[in-house]
Amino acid sequence: VSETPDIDGLLEKFVSQDYLLRDKIEEGEESAGTSEDGKVIAYAMGPRAAMEVGRRQVVYFCSNVLDEQPDPTMLAEIDEDDESSEEEEEEGGEE
Repeated sequence: VSETPDIDGLLEKFVSQDYLLRDKIEEGEESAGTSEDGKVIAYAMGPRAAMEVGRRQVVYFCSNVLDEQPDPTMLAEIDEDDESSEEEEEEGGEE
């Protein structure tokens, strides 16, 4: 049994289950992680992860893994998004 996880397989599984979104980003010059077409593959939190886990928990998890404090600007952005979502829900319910 291999002790090395199949990272590509896991990423593909998370993309297929909507936990991650995959995008190719143009890069000016060839660098590590660049695909054959000169683009870098970037991953972002998918809709299922947003619903089941939440952005705040992901920020805290990543900061814990990196042994750093959570980025206050990211937390403030999440708070602002939460407040605007609540306002939109309140306005939508008044009809």
